[in-house]
Amino acid sequence: MKATINRKQLVDALRACKLIVPNKFTLPVLGNVLLRVKDRQLTVAATNPDQSIIRSMVVPGSSEEGAVTLPLKLLRAFASNTKGSTIAIDAGKDRAVVMDVDNGLSVPIAGIPFEEFPSIPDAANHVVAMDAAAMHRILNKASFAASDEEKRYVLCGTFLKMAGQDAEWVATNGRHMVCAKTKMDQNVDPERGWIIPNAATKCLINLLKESNSMQVELSHIPATPGCSIEYVKAAIYSDEFTTWFVTKLIDGQYPNYKVVIPSEFKFSVDVGLDWLISTLGMAVKIVKDDDKPHVKLAIDANGMSITIRYGTDNAAKFGKKDVKIDRMNPDDVCLPFAICFNARFMLDAVSRMEGRNGTVKFMLKDGSDPLVIVDAEHFYVLMPVREV
Repeated sequence: MKATINRKQLVDALRACKLIVPNKFTLPVLGNVLLRVKDRQLTVAATNPDQSIIRSMVVPGSSEEGAVTLPLKLLRAFASNTKGSTIAIDAGKDRAVVMDVDNGLSVPIAGIPFEEFPSIPDAANHVVAMDAAAMHRILNKASFAASDEEKRYVLCGTFLKMAGQDAEWVATNGRHMVCAKTKMDQNVDPERGWIIPNAATKCLINLLKESNSMQVELSHIPATPGCSIEYVKAAIYSDEFTTWFVTKLIDGQYPNYKVVIPSEFKFSVDVGLDWLISTLGMAVKIVKDDDKPHVKLAIDANGMSITIRYGTDNAAKFGKKDVKIDRMNPDDVCLPFAICFNARFMLDAVSRMEGRNGTVKFMLKDGSDPLVIVDAEHFYVLMPVREV
């Protein structure tokens, strides 16, 4: 194969491939990227046992069809450190010469025949489209709450539930949870759900960040006979290239997350987002993990006080704020009461929130139910903890 390509486009493609190429691999070809020229398109692809990335771009000028796999590390090092604007690749079956066209610098690189590169699942159906910016924003806000405990493998990802034109995104580790909704361009009927692994959501966040795509098309790749593994394929478009990202889905039933969300709220207050983030940030930076900084909400007939502290009442306090309560049917709630929440978990959530007019809303039912924090487009559920 022969191709001449813009150096920056090649560097960007190799950077995307680096997202999934492991540092250690059992098969040497998994450390390589597949380069293929066909129909005046250069395709750069990388794969691991769980994910694949394919990027396609137009080859300007003359080219020769063919394919080879080359080590990602070497190819990326050369392309990133040369100063020219154009890279030429002249490859045989298992080796290539890569040249910086502008200054004539070239390097031979040994490769592996493309036939040894693992096949990438591509029998896609059921295409839905979502707004790319919304998807990127929601994944940034939600994915942090997913579990990383292998024993609870179905929670080690972001759950995407699709019904009608509504897409609901959920991530939880059992102690806190994020829920958000976005819209799709097509109706999904019947309802279906995918659990997208944590590693895949991180890749999607990075791929969406560098794209100017207006939409992301999601295609389902069903399990083959005798195998329970399903895949989802995301197509992300840009002015200069197209990226396809294929990932395994987590096989399992996502728990009924709605049972932990209170059916009604007796109290709601607006809390300044800047004050909350700065005070929580101070507590988390100063206090050791063993001291467990927490947020204490104390409610009586006069209102609510929010105190960020660690330890008992005699320990250090980082901030206290009295806020006005909008009471909603508080007659059957025993007042006064206090309830505590993990400050680190709360900071993780509110630091990703946008708020309305600089505030987020705290919503609470009583002294034992979770706290729900609402911002402009999603809500966060935080389970209470015991005060130490």
